[in-house]
Amino acid sequence: MAYGSNSFHQRAPDVTAQRLIGFLGQALIDHNTREVTLTNKNPQAAQVTTMTVDSYSSGDTYSFTITVGGSAKTISYVATGADADAAGVATSIVALVNDTEEVRGFVTASNASATITFTGNYPGIAFSVTESDARLGAPSTTTSAAEAAPVNFGRA
Repeated sequence: MAYGSNSFHQRAPDVTAQRLIGFLGQALIDHNTREVTLTNKNPQAAQVTTMTVDSYSSGDTYSFTITVGGSAKTISYVATGADADAAGVATSIVALVNDTEEVRGFVTASNASATITFTGNYPGIAFSVTESDARLGAPSTTTSAAEAAPVNFGRA
């Protein structure tokens, strides 16, 4: 490095035999430029599907299946007295979905009262929710997954 001057100076012990191993995010630090994806911004959309908890009874089992990319995961929850009502069951189901590793990377669940909302984490990746329980309302997709078209050749 520089020893008392504004010029660059490197001694033999400063030279490494191998290139240093990179780390995640290094490219963004080393190359502070704009991100180029070569994908149009619109019409990208992450899928949003809703489902309601129709009834509550302590000890009831609520089951449904989330399928992403051909891989299905059945999620079952047994209601407890602590749930107290349908909104409490929805809150517990949301916590269970968000803790299930097979789906949490693709889908995030949230709830408002007894309505559970499943939101895709990535635009263009579709998933399905199917209920197999009379205590759950039929899932409804409010926003379909949409993927943006790539930028045409010669436009970038």
